Amino acid sequence: MHGGIDLVTARKFPANWKTLIVDQALHWLSIALVAAWVGAVPWYWFSQELRGFLSDERALIIGLGYLVSLFFGSILVERICNQFDNLARLAENARLAGDTGLMDDAGGGAPGEVHGVPHPLSDPEVARMEDAAGTFIGVMERFLVTTFIIFGQYGAVGYVFAAKSIGKFAEQDSDGRRQRFPAYYLVGTLASFAVAVVVGLAVNKLLQVVR
Repeated sequence: MHGGIDLVTARKFPANWKTLIVDQALHWLSIALVAAWVGAVPWYWFSQELRGFLSDERALIIGLGYLVSLFFGSILVERICNQFDNLARLAENARLAGDTGLMDDAGGGAPGEVHGVPHPLSDPEVARMEDAAGTFIGVMERFLVTTFIIFGQYGAVGYVFAAKSIGKFAEQDSDGRRQRFPAYYLVGTLASFAVAVVVGLAVNKLLQVVR
């Protein structure tokens, strides 16, 4: 079963964090089914646990909060960032053109090249990988911020913001790739943090009501 799941997820799904979650969920499900099949865990235990979870208002509130923060938050942040994405790319390309001659035919290359060598920012695959990495970082930061707010650790939220800022504004790497301009980064980050904070506060308020 383990080999079959890995074979299907490796060949039929793209290699990203979503596939990893599906793969691990299927592995745990297979373990549970085998445990029930061999009699290690009775079948009725699963239905009892499910009914217990669904009847626990606190668990439902927390679970719903994470769903809203992680998944609805991704959609909301993406919609907000899309409003500024074209402006961000134009500003970055213009800055690169002024700094290095990027997209300047006099530089001996086609648009998107420096002296005939394609610049990393002009590579669609690089852009796609950066967008995927940004999405994953956004999910993780909302998960951490929502968790910190639920547990009342408000000061820890600042560490998440600081860690992301350090990574975002670090010096360019060896291939010369540069990040999009700071305003675009702040739009996405503040929108993501706002969703996580609001959801965390709402969950705390609802948990106080059902106590």
